[in-house]
Amino acid sequence: MNANLPTFHRYLNLRKRMLGLSDLHNYDLYAPLVANAKLEYYIPHFYRTYYVYQYATSATASAALSEKVMSGDANATKRYLAFLSAGGSKYPIDLLKDAGVDMTTSEPLDLTMKKMNRVMDEMDAILKQMGK
Repeated sequence: MNANLPTFHRYLNLRKRMLGLSDLHNYDLYAPLVANAKLEYYIPHFYRTYYVYQYATSATASAALSEKVMSGDANATKRYLAFLSAGGSKYPIDLLKDAGVDMTTSEPLDLTMKKMNRVMDEMDAILKQMGK
């Protein structure tokens, strides 16, 4: 996890630039980045049992699945479609492994960080165009 701290710090710096802040505080992490967003619509679910863990795990699995499919690997696409077709026939961790995403390894997180860095490169370019 510590290996990914530079990516997290990069995200915080981009967020600070997007919000036009000189300092970023914990409460700034919950500030919406789009106009007219209502904070109460998406914060209460953070307090449900294991929600944040489930959310982070599913986001990581989804990012890993999409990275494999978007790489153009035809087998990854077939495994993904089989994953969708399998429904709830097995435990999720087994379905993901069949789809080529082994959540017991660091690969899904590594793929997620790769994707996150690519998105942050795009965000950085947009902010530079905006003069931020």
